[in-house]
Amino acid sequence: MQIRRVQQPGQDRFFYSPGVIEPDDTGPSPAAIGPHEGLPHAEAPTGFVPIRWRGYLDDAIAAGDATAYRHHWELIVLLCLRDALRSGDVYVPGSRRYANPMAYLIPPEAWPARRAEFCRLVDVSADASAALDRKKVDLDEALGEVNEVLADGTSPIRLDDDGNLVIPRLPAEDIPTEADELKDELTALVPFAPIASVFIELDRSTGFLDCFTHAGGAKPRSAELKRRQPCGPRGG
Repeated sequence: MQIRRVQQPGQDRFFYSPGVIEPDDTGPSPAAIGPHEGLPHAEAPTGFVPIRWRGYLDDAIAAGDATAYRHHWELIVLLCLRDALRSGDVYVPGSRRYANPMAYLIPPEAWPARRAEFCRLVDVSADASAALDRKKVDLDEALGEVNEVLADGTSPIRLDDDGNLVIPRLPAEDIPTEADELKDELTALVPFAPIASVFIELDRSTGFLDCFTHAGGAKPRSAELKRRQPCGPRGG
């Protein structure tokens, strides 16, 4: 899905998206989102609103507060858009963080030339029938192991009264006492050095602080002060 148009900040209107998603012959389905003059709250699309947020809109309708409804509705649009950007359902052309998920895949025209190498790297047969047969064997082996666990009856993994598989959370592993002792020993071997002392010592060797400029254009510290800075452990 691609965002074509977004309402400008400060406009006292709804975001409007007729149909929300419409087919596009050139790629992912676009969503035409833009302002719509005089749109009453009853006509604003709400099919995308999660159940946990519908109460805000219902309360605003019951109170007859169109302003509150608009604010809640627009906020929900932005929150849903945020979630869609994170999941990849919506992408931003030209963006690196929110790029089209298809851009991370091997292009269809390049797949035939890379197919053999890819299958070799992931240890999968290039023959679809052979790959499916192998997966069926793996599935049968995994189901056999699960059935053995269920038949044993001592595992927390079980079937409930409705026949649903219940898998509880894995218990936390206890850290051996030897591991804690080793951690303390290694920590004691690391010398204590305040970060300021590290920077001062590094600057004496490289002079990297001279590459920084104060935001106001002036030097924040004199050269004499920098030379007089102590750099021993704990500032001593």
